[in-house]
Amino acid sequence: MAIVKNMLVIFVCFLMLAACDLNEKTTFEVLFPVEETRNVDLEFRNERATLEFVLGDSLRKSVITIPVSGEQYARLWVGDMPYVIWLEAGKPWIARFEGNQWYFAGKGADVNNYLNKRYVERIYFIDYYRITNREFREKLDRVMGKREEALRKDVLNSRFVEQERKRLRYVKNNHLASAVVYGEVKDGKLDLSEDTYAELQKAVIEDSASWKIPEYRESMDRVMLALAKMKKLEGSFIAQI
Repeated sequence: MAIVKNMLVIFVCFLMLAACDLNEKTTFEVLFPVEETRNVDLEFRNERATLEFVLGDSLRKSVITIPVSGEQYARLWVGDMPYVIWLEAGKPWIARFEGNQWYFAGKGADVNNYLNKRYVERIYFIDYYRITNREFREKLDRVMGKREEALRKDVLNSRFVEQERKRLRYVKNNHLASAVVYGEVKDGKLDLSEDTYAELQKAVIEDSASWKIPEYRESMDRVMLALAKMKKLEGSFIAQI
């Protein structure tokens, strides 16, 4: 840790993959309001560290330099709220937090502004058990459709678009499985349709190329829990389809 031109440069060290080129790195700045009391954590490659800030007049500043081979997803956590970010070697950016949203500037801003776009309609935890399965599936299709539409419209590099299409699929799988895991069981039955079960079965196919996508690992865990719950209720649901 060293102070350079009144700026605290924090070198956050994470476990690196053996194939990672340590000469590749990225640097980004995080600007956070002085009045905010929540911690800001960086999650990267299954490691998570709390950022330290230099105090300014109205903002706190943290500058992070980490090794990155090519490009990869990471997350900035504000308290218990995760925000997806994209790290790419040689493409620095600045993130400013305001009104529970991150705003980005710099070479890597376009992808990160896309990832942190605020949508009118979102899936909430309460939706998993508050509305019927039919209503939930309709809402999930609308929400994911908006995100896929934004991906098509934004002019982003092809390598990111390929990874993001995968990530969106895992996000959908996670929501689909969560509706099963947290859904109410009435009279020994789950209010689920046949396509939900079929989609979850397809979602357990392993893809080693997706291990760098956090939502892949999380969705696989959640899907397995969902299928286990369905198996437990096999007599009331699975046997009927």
